[in-house]
This record gives sequence, structure tokens and C-alpha cells, in this order.
Amino acid sequence: MRSDVLTLEGVKINNTIERFINYFQPSGKFTDATDTIHVFIIEQYYFRAGSTIASTVIFEQKDQSTLVIHMVVAGGGITIFSGNAKKSMLKKLRNFLLE
Repeated sequence: MRSDVLTLEGVKINNTIERFINYFQPSGKFTDATDTIHVFIIEQYYFRAGSTIASTVIFEQKDQSTLVIHMVVAGGGITIFSGNAKKSMLKKLRNFLLE
């Protein structure tokens, strides 16, 4: 399992979340009653690892322009390729969100 936390300040929160949804096409989406926490599940098959990697991404709105993003990538097997697949997915998520 690999994880990371990003804090984005001065962003348009709804635009960031919509771009994320359009790009990653999450298989699961959950939102709290106050619409300040959004949870997304992304599943991606990695041929090299021979298994599916699952990512959970939580968007937590702190105020009107601050977004804290918690990312956890898990799954796969115990091979070196699985570890690289998790690292690759986390890097992909991070790079997309920092654009």
C-alpha cells in the first residue's frame, strides 16, 4: 500500500473535482451530506503486475479555496511489478492534481 496527502490552495474546488472525474472515470463515488467530502474509488488493471490496483481518493474541502486530497493505492500481488504499479498510479494521481 502507498499513500500521499496533498493540500491545494487557491483552487476552484468544483472544477478540480470535475476534471478528476472526467479524467479517471472512478468506479465508485460517495459524498457526505454537507458536500464537503468526496470519496472516489478507481480500479486499474496493470498487465505487468497481472492484477488490479485500487485507488481511493478523498477530497476534503477545508474552505472555499482549500482542498486536502488523501490518496491511497493498494492491491496487486507481492511481486516487484506490483510495487512499481502502485508507485506509478500514485505518481499519476499526484501529477494530475498538481497541474
